Amino acid sequence: MFKLNIKIILILLIIIGVIFGAFFYYKKDSVNSLDQEIKNEYIKEDNSKLTEEKKIEIKNTPISGSNIPKYTGRPLNEVRFGKGFSAPEDLIEKNKVDLNTLASLLSEKPVGDGGVDDWIALGGIKKFFNDYEGARDAWEYAGVLYPNNSLSFVNLGNLYGFYLNNNSKAELNFKRGLFNDSYQSAYYMNLADFYKSVYTEKKTETPKVLLEGMSVIKDVNLVLSLATYYRDIGDKANAVKYYEEVLKMEPNTAGIQDEINRLK
Repeated sequence: MFKLNIKIILILLIIIGVIFGAFFYYKKDSVNSLDQEIKNEYIKEDNSKLTEEKKIEIKNTPISGSNIPKYTGRPLNEVRFGKGFSAPEDLIEKNKVDLNTLASLLSEKPVGDGGVDDWIALGGIKKFFNDYEGARDAWEYAGVLYPNNSLSFVNLGNLYGFYLNNNSKAELNFKRGLFNDSYQSAYYMNLADFYKSVYTEKKTETPKVLLEGMSVIKDVNLVLSLATYYRDIGDKANAVKYYEEVLKMEPNTAGIQDEINRLK
């Protein structure tokens, strides 16, 4: 009987041990899961803040690694007046000086303190001179060095679409710019205008682009652009619909009520 009691006690102790072990395992697992959820929430929040607060830092983050591709475009300090170029002499001289300054800095240190903005500025001067190939080379290289920036790609979209007559490259670069920064209403309007005015085979993409922008950003200019698009193609119902949306957002916008009255 005594031996039997000992066996019963041992069995009970084992059962109790298993129960307590399971309880503490569950408790530990629950705490770890909760701890991970909290960490994930803070990580998500930090990433959100980083997107808003460190945008400049992100766009100026260069490609990693020590093997930076060599620039192979037109000479950085080349002053080449494109077809139809004309400007006051003092403005030409100022841009020549600025071009030489930037060319010297970037030749010595392609990834410099000015970040992607220096390459964008250099391309802008080339474009000022109507040197579209020179601007293209600078902005293409900017995208290689700083793949997270958006402006060099949007500039290329504009350049290829409106000056170099390459619609496929224009579309690709506009979309890359939007992919890198989808919170700039001007980028949506640039792409929409390109479809509307240049790449007319895809004109029907215009409202899709503007609606996509409206789903991301609350900007009256996107709504106004959409209303104007519908007005221009003769879709009075949608034009009125979105002009009325404009008035809801900005009741004092000049001329909108007159336009609505005319369309009705």
